[in-house]
Amino acid sequence: MRPRHAPNPTRPALTAITLIAVTLLLSGSAQAATVQQQVYNIFTVEYHADLAFTPTQMHANLTAAQAKLAATASSIDALSSTDSTAATALIDELEAQYDQDGLRHLFEASLKAFSALAKLPLTATEHKDVVLDLTNLKHALTINTAADLRSWKAAGFSRAGEPSHTTEYGIVIGVSLPSIDLPVSGSTAAIKAFTKLETKASSRISAGFSKVGDDWGTWIAAYGVSSG
Repeated sequence: MRPRHAPNPTRPALTAITLIAVTLLLSGSAQAATVQQQVYNIFTVEYHADLAFTPTQMHANLTAAQAKLAATASSIDALSSTDSTAATALIDELEAQYDQDGLRHLFEASLKAFSALAKLPLTATEHKDVVLDLTNLKHALTINTAADLRSWKAAGFSRAGEPSHTTEYGIVIGVSLPSIDLPVSGSTAAIKAFTKLETKASSRISAGFSKVGDDWGTWIAAYGVSSG
């Protein structure tokens, strides 16, 4: 697992992550400092939103996800007796959908943050990375395993007919919040408070992904599927 808002030189697609880290740098130019302050503000709002996500909300999300995904899980279980390869890919996609449904509040907070970051006058490289992460995040939030199961079934579960989400999440199990390496600026006291806030948000996100992962394993086992 890799941290959010941390150096990410290879820029991979979304992968399972739980932690957060931000490079805290002070700029030498007024213009850059202004942008870095805006980045500071955007991340601060996101971290507060992360911390506002309560166990009660997560429980409600998971209960709703289980009800919504139950029929799909049953259909995939039935498919496993005739096409285990397709069933495995669909189960992995279903896990990704379960993750983002359970942690919907965190994904929406990240979506708002990266949408705001994409509007800032960042460097060309930074902007490209933000847009890539934002695109991946939006894509993850459109996962619909039931629809993909229907469309793939109509194509005879052929490789050519495999839906994009099934292809992606059949390779990388689970979804993640995006990561980015952007500098922020502020006074010494502000940076200290920011770091403390970031650490608390990191712990909340880590606990959230852990809880959802454990919950998924218990829930999907009832359909005869082993998690992980």
